[in-house]
Amino acid sequence: MSRRDLVVGMAGAGGDGVVSAGELALNVAAQQGLFGMLVKSFGPQIRGGESSIRLRLSSEPVLSQGDELDVLIAFNWADYARFRSELVPNAQTIIFVDEQDKTPEADIPLAEPLKAAVRRIPFEQIAVEKAGTALAKNIVAVGVLAGALNLPTEGFVKAIGRRFAKKGEKVVAANVAALAAGAEIATQYRKGDVHLAPATSEPMMIIAGNDATGFGALAAGCRFIASYPITPQSEVMEFLNRELPKFGGTMVQGEDELASIAMSIGASYAGVKSMTASSGPGISLKQEAIGLASIAEIPLVVLNVQRVGPSTGIPTKTEQGDLLQGIFGTHGDASKVVVGTTDVEDCFWVTVDAFNIAEEYQTPVLVLSDQFVGHRTEIVRPFDLSKLVVRDRKKPTDEALAAVAHRHGFARFAATDDRISPMSIPGMAGGSYLNSGLEHDVVGAPLSGVAGHQQMTEKRWKKLDTVAEHYPHLTVVAGAPDAEIGILAWGSCKGAALEAVAALQAVGVKARAVVPRLLWPFPVAEVEAALAGLRAIHVVELSYSAQFYTFLKSQLSAAVAARLVRHARAGGAPLGVDEVLAWLGADGRRVAAD
Repeated sequence: MSRRDLVVGMAGAGGDGVVSAGELALNVAAQQGLFGMLVKSFGPQIRGGESSIRLRLSSEPVLSQGDELDVLIAFNWADYARFRSELVPNAQTIIFVDEQDKTPEADIPLAEPLKAAVRRIPFEQIAVEKAGTALAKNIVAVGVLAGALNLPTEGFVKAIGRRFAKKGEKVVAANVAALAAGAEIATQYRKGDVHLAPATSEPMMIIAGNDATGFGALAAGCRFIASYPITPQSEVMEFLNRELPKFGGTMVQGEDELASIAMSIGASYAGVKSMTASSGPGISLKQEAIGLASIAEIPLVVLNVQRVGPSTGIPTKTEQGDLLQGIFGTHGDASKVVVGTTDVEDCFWVTVDAFNIAEEYQTPVLVLSDQFVGHRTEIVRPFDLSKLVVRDRKKPTDEALAAVAHRHGFARFAATDDRISPMSIPGMAGGSYLNSGLEHDVVGAPLSGVAGHQQMTEKRWKKLDTVAEHYPHLTVVAGAPDAEIGILAWGSCKGAALEAVAALQAVGVKARAVVPRLLWPFPVAEVEAALAGLRAIHVVELSYSAQFYTFLKSQLSAAVAARLVRHARAGGAPLGVDEVLAWLGADGRRVAAD
C-alpha cells in the first residue's frame, strides 16, 4: 500500500551534525510544499553528548511524530543506544550505519531483536573524499535519505548553496558532491512505497514550539519576562531576549527562580504585561509567589515547559507529570487559571489566550507546555493574525479616581458585578492603595476576620466562573458526532489522539477525540457535551500516576466518570498512534486487524 508520508530517524554523537541534517531536510520540504515535524532529542549532559532526530514529512498536515520508521541512520550504535526506545525500526525499515562501526549484528543495541538488514555506508569516508572533511558526513546522510526515499535533490542543492554561500563556491561544490555521492550509493536500497506530492504552493512557515510561545507573548503585548534558564524552557528566554528590545521590552535573567517571578509580578503591578517561564523544578520554587499574584489580583503568565520528573528527572525528555501541580500546587485557596498547549501553532494562540485571560481576570495563568511540544519544529501555514484579539486589564477612569471618597485611598478590591475591580497603576493620581500578600479589605489594608476573608476569597474565585464561557474555543472536538468510542487527552497527546480517531474511522469505527485546553477552572459543561453519547471514553496521558484521569474523576459527573477508561504511562518518549490504538483493545481491534 502506498503511503503519503515518511518517517526518518537519525542518531549520532555531538558534532555529527544530526540536528543540522534534520533541519536542512525540513527546510527543503517546506520549500517543496510539504508539511513536516522535526523532533529533536538530546542526552542529559549539560555540554556535548549524543543527539537524535525524528523527521516526519507528509503531503498532509502532520499531527504526531509518526510510528513506523522508513529509514534509520546511526552514525554509531553506542550513541544510538540512548534513543533505542524512541527510534524503533521494524522489518520494513531501511537501516544505515557508518561502516566504521564494527559492532557485531548480534550486539546491535535495538529495543527489539533486529528485524531488518543493516546496510553499512562509508559516511565519513565519502565526506572526506568529496568534501575534504569528516564534518560533511551529515550532508552525505541527507543524500542517503534522498536516494533511499526517491526525493528530488534539487531542493537540497539549493539549500546547501544558501547555507554555505559565505564560505565560497568551493565549499558549496564540495558539499553538493557529498550529497550526490550519498544519494547515489543509496539508490540501490530505494523504498518504493512512499510517494510525497507537494501539498500546497502557498508559503509555509517553519517554527519551533518554544519560539511560537515567545511569538505569542509578543503578539499579546508582553513586554517583560524575568526567568532563570532551565531545560527545556530556555529557548523561550532566548527568543524574547532577541525580540523584546525591538518592541521596547526587556528580558531579565534572574539570579534564581524566586527572584524571577517576583520581578515579573512587580513589572505587572507597574502596568507592564509580564511573564515568567521555567520547568518542573523551577515551577515548584515559584509556587508561593504564584499565590502572591493570586491574592494580590495581579495579571501574570507563568509558563511550564514540562519534562520528566520528579526532581531533576530526565531534563531532555517529555512528560505530563505537572498537571496536578499546576492546578493545586499553591498553598491556601489560591485562585488561578491553567491552560495547556497541544502543538506548535497552539503555543502561539494559547499563549495569546493566557495573556488575555490574565489581563481580563487579573489573575495568574499557568501555561502547561512540554518538551515534545516546546522542542519540536513544524512546517505550518502562517498564523492568521487577522484573528488576533488582544485584551487589556480594566483600569479606573480619571473621573472615577477623582471621585474617590474612601478616606483610606483607592478601593482597588471593591466589589463589582463581575467581581473584577479596576486596577490602578502606580503614578495615577488618586489611585494609591496597599497591595501585599496579606488578606485585605477593599483598599488593601490587612484584615483577619472570618467574614472579610470569606468575602475576598469568594471574589477571587467567582470572577473566574465565566472563563470557559468567554473562551469556548479552548475545547477541541474532532471525529464522528454519532461515535460510541471516545479518546480524551490533553496537551501534546492531542496529535496521537486525533490520528488514532482518523485511523479508526478509516476502517469504519466511529470515534471522537476531545481535548480540553482550558484545564482549570475545568469546563465541565463543555467537555460533558462533547462526550455525550460515547459508550467508552479512553483517557490517554503521559503520567504514570494517571493525573489527568484522577482529575477528571473529581470533576465530571458520576455518570460520565463511570465511562472513563484509564490508559497511562510514564514519560520519556511522546505518545504514539499505534500505542493509543493498542490501548483501546477491543475498541481498536478492527484497526489492529487491518
